Amino acid sequence: MADEAKGRPSALCVMGEREKTYLLIDRPLTFLDMADAVEKHLRSPDSVIFGDAERIDAERFQQLVISHVEAADEMAGIYRVDFVGTVASVLDADRGWKVYNLDDVCQAAQSAGPSESVPYEERQEKFDRALQEGAFTAALPVTLYASRPINERDFILSDSIEEMDSHLNFYLGINCDVDALFGTHFDRSDSWLNVYADYDLDTGEVMGVLELTLCRYDGVDIPMRCRLSDDERAMLLTKMRDYCQQCGTPLDEWRAEYLAEREAEAASTVRKNTKQEGENKMSSREISLWIDERWADALEEHLPGHDLQKKMEELLNGLTEQLPEQIREDIRREIRAEDERMEREREAGRRFSALKVTEDGRDCFLISEDRMDLLHLSGCIRNYLSRDTGSPFASTLFRVSESDVTEFKSALAERADNTGRVVGVFMVDVDDQKVSTLDESGDWREYKFHDLSVAAYAANRKTQQRQERRQEIFAEKLRGKELTPVAETHAPSPMMGQTM
Repeated sequence: MADEAKGRPSALCVMGEREKTYLLIDRPLTFLDMADAVEKHLRSPDSVIFGDAERIDAERFQQLVISHVEAADEMAGIYRVDFVGTVASVLDADRGWKVYNLDDVCQAAQSAGPSESVPYEERQEKFDRALQEGAFTAALPVTLYASRPINERDFILSDSIEEMDSHLNFYLGINCDVDALFGTHFDRSDSWLNVYADYDLDTGEVMGVLELTLCRYDGVDIPMRCRLSDDERAMLLTKMRDYCQQCGTPLDEWRAEYLAEREAEAASTVRKNTKQEGENKMSSREISLWIDERWADALEEHLPGHDLQKKMEELLNGLTEQLPEQIREDIRREIRAEDERMEREREAGRRFSALKVTEDGRDCFLISEDRMDLLHLSGCIRNYLSRDTGSPFASTLFRVSESDVTEFKSALAERADNTGRVVGVFMVDVDDQKVSTLDESGDWREYKFHDLSVAAYAANRKTQQRQERRQEIFAEKLRGKELTPVAETHAPSPMMGQTM
């Protein structure tokens, strides 16, 4: 047990089929201690989890959660065990709830060895190592609960409206006693709360949660959320309509433009695919065969299981095989040459980005066909930080496909050679909240998630801004934010690791 945890209490929420039980334990507990107790209970259901604990109510438990996140040192540990959903969670004061599969937690406790014969420090190391090998499943924001219905006087819409992917993001300036509303304690600290509401451009509705960011006194930004009732969503929709009208662009007009752009993009994709199909068929000739439907019906009835189209294709292939060998070989060679030429042209015109994403200790490699540059990636990072629902970081990226280390290395070399095809190469370390990027000069630059998110917000605040101006603002905001000096040209990234 770490010295700083001594003397501090712990709290636990146990969720069963019929009720939730909230416990306050007057001593420090680690996640391993909690896992031991749960594993013992699962083996002996009659045993009581922390029978000496004090029972508290849901409101008191929520107060402990908020205090722990606000001060980061109020409690030794806060945990949740859901026997119905078979998950276990530990509250990370800097990230929110870290969620694990309950079976994995119990197996990790077993793998740590018996407490009677294995020293606690050794058991803790084994337990932590087992969890790092894949049990972690999600990071969920801390949920705040309003003490009363949120009304139109509690928040004032202000600042610019930010368009992020398929929604509009509105900043809500606080116009009420936020501590009384959410049970927080900002009046006793230098922390503050940023509140945002989102409008879904696809559905035309306010999304179901307020997104909040606790800007803690020590510089850590912690994502939170508050669920909205239907009445609260309707109230916010009215405020959004009024605010957009004041800003000069009615909300319905904004949505209509978005839907028109989406429709135009879809039509463009169809045209592009049609053009590609036409190119593929450029050297082909369609042969149509008409047959009286009575013959076709009779064939289907008396020769079940036979594909008439496939049979005719086989007959046609048989006819081509009757051509002289030299003619067949010449035609095959010409077809191969055309296919190779078209593939070279397609590759020459391709623009893509390569990513290595490290999350929960695991590496995955991705290719983006969406011309992803650092600004685009930073927008995705901002979306991930402010709206984390427990999904992997990769799920916030659009038009990406799985890749491998070989393709990543190839993109790395091509980016360093500045061929123009590779828009960006990124090493995204979700665990350490850092990104390394290889610029056009072959130099690596490293930034914090937070700094990239702030720069992306500044660049994208005005949705009518030209892309060139967005890039200028983005670069200005990042100036001086590099974590390390510019490396030597073509030097390996500090995040490459052993897997590379």
